[in-house]
Amino acid sequence: MPRKPSRPRPKRLGDYSLSVKRGPDSDGRWYYRLMWWETGRSGERRRKTRSLGWLTVLEADDALKAACNAVGEEDDREPFRDTVADLLGAWLAKVDAGPLRPATKSHYRQCVTRLKAELGEILVERLGYEDLERYVNGKIVSKGESPRTVIQDLRICRNAWNWARKAGYVADRRMELPTVKVTPGDYRVNHRTPTDAEVAATVDAMTSTWKRDAVRLTWATGSRIGAVLGLTWEQVELDTSTISLRTKTGIKVLPLGSPAVAVLQERHEAQGKPDEGRVFPEVGDVDTAISNVRSSVLRGCKRAAIKPWTPHALRRLAVDSMARAGIDVATAASITGHSPEVMLRHYRTVSKADQRRALAKAGLGEVAAAPKGQVIGFPKK
Repeated sequence: MPRKPSRPRPKRLGDYSLSVKRGPDSDGRWYYRLMWWETGRSGERRRKTRSLGWLTVLEADDALKAACNAVGEEDDREPFRDTVADLLGAWLAKVDAGPLRPATKSHYRQCVTRLKAELGEILVERLGYEDLERYVNGKIVSKGESPRTVIQDLRICRNAWNWARKAGYVADRRMELPTVKVTPGDYRVNHRTPTDAEVAATVDAMTSTWKRDAVRLTWATGSRIGAVLGLTWEQVELDTSTISLRTKTGIKVLPLGSPAVAVLQERHEAQGKPDEGRVFPEVGDVDTAISNVRSSVLRGCKRAAIKPWTPHALRRLAVDSMARAGIDVATAASITGHSPEVMLRHYRTVSKADQRRALAKAGLGEVAAAPKGQVIGFPKK
């Protein structure tokens, strides 16, 4: 008995999808139905369907595009012009129109901005392994970017590429984006946690005053460098020594230690005690400022003859310092804005000295002194 052919997978072009409802018939054709969404006058979205009849798999590819035009709804996709920048822009426009959280959309925009700056002018059909490998080496080796950041950029590039293939923006849907493997452990510069003495020496070697103050404030609060650079005076309460930081999980009001208060007071006095505006008015675009501060830190490390570290390492230093001071995990996590699990898994760095102190404190292998009249040991036979 001949085996029944498998049902073809649904086809998608932009906002339209084509699926098989029944079949095949005696001629090997399948009954296809088109589905799309329309927005009514009151703003509600309604699903619309249209039967296209019995088609072969090859006929369905041609009929899908013609059927979409026959629906009468104008295709609002941005025209694709064969460059990586156009592909990324079209994908980002689709993401912006979707239901994702604003923070997620902002993160995607940052990734797309970095990708466009390096790969945007390359034609899609010529984007190859060498281009992606050059992007990885240029970001990690030359500019000291975090490998995790580069991995995220490559993931966004792949997501945009796969969407473009399914949506019909790429002429050859069989084109696969080359895979460039990035191993975070291969680049120790981004995973090194400096000591407090090394941070102090690096800060002293930095020549830019505002970048030095930004690093000092990041060091004193354990915050993200981006949150510090975007800080405004409306978020600072010097009278109560508190600060309102915009974190990934929302706004958190945190107390300030004396080192952080000292930095803020210095900048407040130097700017004429403003009530509004940025704490660092030198900052224009925050993403660009983050890169500039990172480069300044690396230059300071070189001048001070210190093994390189990046501003994000100050968050790991904050977690390590609080752990060694005996602060409980919940309190430390509330200060840095992490969940306890994320803080321990990704930010806590255990050194050999930590292990030695733990062994000494636990007294592993030692026999405690026995109370009077009690003997500790194995019974003799």
